[in-house]
Amino acid sequence: MLCQRCNKRPASVHMAEYINGKQREVHFCEKCVQETLSEALNGGSLSEMMGKLIGSVSPEAGGEEKTKSPAEQKNYECPVCGETYSGFTRDTLLGCPEDYFVFSNKISDVLSNTEIENPVHSGKLPSKSLEDTVNENIRQTLNIRIEKALENEDYESAAQIRDRLRSL
Repeated sequence: MLCQRCNKRPASVHMAEYINGKQREVHFCEKCVQETLSEALNGGSLSEMMGKLIGSVSPEAGGEEKTKSPAEQKNYECPVCGETYSGFTRDTLLGCPEDYFVFSNKISDVLSNTEIENPVHSGKLPSKSLEDTVNENIRQTLNIRIEKALENEDYESAAQIRDRLRSL
């Protein structure tokens, strides 16, 4: 996970802030915390220092965002797998678990604007209900395909899909 202030170094200091009863975690690298602490030790108060540090990444905490979020930087890439933000928006695929943190600010925006071809879960299932679940997933997928075929006025394909549904 990268520092939310500089977006360059790994975060080693993790803080939780509460705004209007909601918890939000913020993550900083050691260098950014040291810079802010040195300012506080030179005449500032600890509460002002904490406000500056959290405010640097959290506009709702009263500060202004000083740096762009990683996802807003066009050429930003994950330090672990090398996935870029532009590649993620193009393919809607993440390269590694770290990408969830790197692109956290924009994942929901990108996915909500994406038409998902097959919204059916395709992972592992419990063995006792495997056959029933697989058949239900096939039915859901075929129903989606029928709707698309009818929208495109492809009645032959819709009839073939309907027949396949009946055979299940």
